[in-house]
Amino acid sequence: MEDRLPRKEILQRLEVEHQRLITSLARLSPEQTTAPDVLGVWSVKDIVAHLVYWNRYPVQELQAAVSGSTFEHPHGSDDELNAQAVASFTGWSYDQIFNAFEYSYAELVTCVENLPNSAFEASSLIEQTLDETVHGTLANNTYEHWPVHEAQIRTWIES
Repeated sequence: MEDRLPRKEILQRLEVEHQRLITSLARLSPEQTTAPDVLGVWSVKDIVAHLVYWNRYPVQELQAAVSGSTFEHPHGSDDELNAQAVASFTGWSYDQIFNAFEYSYAELVTCVENLPNSAFEASSLIEQTLDETVHGTLANNTYEHWPVHEAQIRTWIES
């Protein structure tokens, strides 16, 4: 089980890493957002679509845990899930996907803000339902995930 972090620290990590990613994305021209081969065959647009999917995932897990139910995890390998996530945004413009990312970020923040205080306590019902801490549920999909892709985008921009 991941370390337990208080709500304030989780919200701070979300804010810091969100701002770091947004700053890098703001450096891109419209042409750069859709150029292929930034990460494998993915464009920045595809990477952001991928992040939207993974932002929604912990929100769904946490909402299910708050209601006392178990979240039904999607089936498939990481590669299959990532391909499905990106494909679900086919036909969307970069601006639409970026707006979806910002919306999903706002949902994350609201979700964390609205969790009961007990969610951040050892052995809470929510933690037991998740079999994970709130931090562990969020980290690998958000504030520990975004920096990986931000660094890839930044490296691509600078090359």
